[in-house]
Amino acid sequence: MSIDTPTQSEQRFTAYDPWAWLYNQSLGPRYCHDKLPILEQLLLPQLKAGAQILDLCCGTGQITQQLSGKGYGMTGLDGSEEMLHYARHNAPNAQFILADARHFQRLTPVDAAFSVSASLNHILSLAELKQVFKNVYATLHQDGIFLFDLRLQGDYRNHPLTGGEVQDEYAWAVGESYDSINGIGSFKITIFYQVDQSWQRSDLTYYAKDYAWTDVQAALEATGFRDVQVYDQRGHLMTPDNHQMVYFLSRK
Repeated sequence: MSIDTPTQSEQRFTAYDPWAWLYNQSLGPRYCHDKLPILEQLLLPQLKAGAQILDLCCGTGQITQQLSGKGYGMTGLDGSEEMLHYARHNAPNAQFILADARHFQRLTPVDAAFSVSASLNHILSLAELKQVFKNVYATLHQDGIFLFDLRLQGDYRNHPLTGGEVQDEYAWAVGESYDSINGIGSFKITIFYQVDQSWQRSDLTYYAKDYAWTDVQAALEATGFRDVQVYDQRGHLMTPDNHQMVYFLSRK
């Protein structure tokens, strides 16, 4: 299957730039509302006041802003320059880095890192996902914590992503198709927006890969992470299974 994805030489996912303005208005606030409680349940109780945290694939920074407001030292990293344009406005007290999660260099050490909203599913190979884990590991203090969510093998097939929204100034819809051989979902997004009293259309396609639980845990442990635990979307410990969204929690 041929997939039009950024080459390594590009070093970041510029393909998300055209989506940033809409993400900032729609999905960014929605994901923040959905994901903040799990961070408050699984991650924040293990950190000291004022801990340094990396928001990996921070998007437009709504979660970064909420945690910055709680007194944490926040750094957001994203591969989309346009996403970070909004993130800097939303979270003015945080630091932001324009870089690809697969290729970023070691940062100032942090106490914890997280990546949510299925951001790491947009990494389309296990080898590149392992590289993300290595980058995070190098950035964490000893005993630092890494929390991320991931849609597991078969989840895109069993729970296809569909939806949309209609507002006065814009409307959008998304539909998904699934390649069961490669475990990759393709998401076709159609956006209508107003320009000078007329409506313009934009069509975008993004890809995401689901992963086997055992492969992800093995990759974490091979990187050096320990105490790997897996939680469901309500924050309950799970036994190994696929076909769903889960949270991986581990420690350096």
